[in-house]
Amino acid sequence: MLFVERHFMKKTMLFAGLTLALAALTTTSAAGGAVYISRTGSDSASCVPTQPCASMGKALSVAGVGGEIICMDKSPYGAGFTIQQSVTISCADGLWEAPTGFIFINLPAGAIVSIEGLTLDGTGASGTAIFFSGQGSLQLHRARIGNNPGSSSSGLLFAPNGPAKLQVSDSVFYANGTGTGGGVVINPQSGGTAQVALERVSVIGNAFGVAADGSRSTGGVNMTIADSMIAGNSQDGIVATTSNGGAPIGVYVKNTKSVTNAIGIRSIGPNVTVRVDGSSVIGNGTGLSFSGGGLLATYGNNAVSANGSNGAFSGSIPLQ
Repeated sequence: MLFVERHFMKKTMLFAGLTLALAALTTTSAAGGAVYISRTGSDSASCVPTQPCASMGKALSVAGVGGEIICMDKSPYGAGFTIQQSVTISCADGLWEAPTGFIFINLPAGAIVSIEGLTLDGTGASGTAIFFSGQGSLQLHRARIGNNPGSSSSGLLFAPNGPAKLQVSDSVFYANGTGTGGGVVINPQSGGTAQVALERVSVIGNAFGVAADGSRSTGGVNMTIADSMIAGNSQDGIVATTSNGGAPIGVYVKNTKSVTNAIGIRSIGPNVTVRVDGSSVIGNGTGLSFSGGGLLATYGNNAVSANGSNGAFSGSIPLQ
């Protein structure tokens, strides 16, 4: 920005400064600033509004650490690339439409990736749509991710190997996996921990819906699912599982509907606690299930009915 010292800047200096600033805007983009991307752009361009680049890979290299990438129109913007830096990717709903691409996010500690407006439809491809490893944070807002039907395919696989955070809001995960995969899968690796918040998320027609698996780490998983719809998944709608010596898992389910899944909500293994508050578990093959020392607790204000077998909570928690 042009800094103007009050009362002392001559008009000629002001006009000269503005001219230089406008020239810089149309020819260069500094690392850490905003860059622009368009389906009509070119990767030989400088990624400024008048000369946008064409691929996300090019935009990432120009934006640098902490930069912002702004989508100007609808395009796939390339496929099969890796994000390894803090960056914000800002697209209006559906402008980043990657029909066959997969996104790998591998971050150092403290890095933050924020993505808004992504449509990633696999159109029958086998593989995980978004794979997160490393550390840092992923923020995903207004995303639509689906049609990845491989047996172990997932819409989002969050597999950090250090402290990591995941925040997803106003997003849809559909038709991911046919066996062990799912819509949103949390599976920290050795040394990994996960803090997860899902809000206003629909997870529909996957293998598993939302799954937390602590068997590959001794670090903890802490997850909240709020104001969401988990429906029509061929396996569990919401499941948390760990092994002896595996990561402790705590899941809080608030104002959420788990309906028409094979199992509505399930808790498996020692050091797993799932708490359910103001939610509905209806029309599933089995509504509630806990085993292997897992706890499935109610605040006493849930609707559990019309399941093939309703099942039961393992205990209750008083409202305070």
